[in-house]
Amino acid sequence: MKKKSLAAITILLILALSLTGCGKKTNNTPNTSDNPTQTEKADASGAYEETEVDMEKVDGNEITSMTEKNDYDGKLGNYDVSIGDAKTVSSDDANIIIISFDFKNNSGSETAFTSAIDVEVTQDGATLPGAVVTNTEGVNLLSMAERIQSGDKITVQRAYRLRDTSLPVEVTAKEFGSSDDEILTKTFDF
Repeated sequence: MKKKSLAAITILLILALSLTGCGKKTNNTPNTSDNPTQTEKADASGAYEETEVDMEKVDGNEITSMTEKNDYDGKLGNYDVSIGDAKTVSSDDANIIIISFDFKNNSGSETAFTSAIDVEVTQDGATLPGAVVTNTEGVNLLSMAERIQSGDKITVQRAYRLRDTSLPVEVTAKEFGSSDDEILTKTFDF
């Protein structure tokens, strides 16, 4: 199960890094052909760069949780983590859950949420695959890969494709590589 979660994170990071590497180039020579050049194709990175993480702005259905705060808010190794809010949105004819996390780096070195915290999201015992959501106000999935200095805090978001919109979703977070039993968990009920 860890391998699937790590594979999903790796795929999302590759996608995120490839989108941030795309820059707009200008072409001063006019295009006389009917086929657009590489420089005239849409640049998807702007959909992420100009969007701030703000769950209140996400136009979706909020999902409630009855989980006690001490179960989803605490220390994971050198990091303070809190599993935040969740909302569902529709994207490409799929139901997506967007989950926010508050993350504080106490490690003494620069790091990103995705390189420090292992997140697993399940529904009815099955791991949910990661999802990409673009052009949604309040959503910035690149935030999870943003490196922050020691002592800094950030709110990040992750997105997953739901199997069902009636079954509870369980979110579990732990420090990568930790042999401790320190985990945070939060269950969202539809």
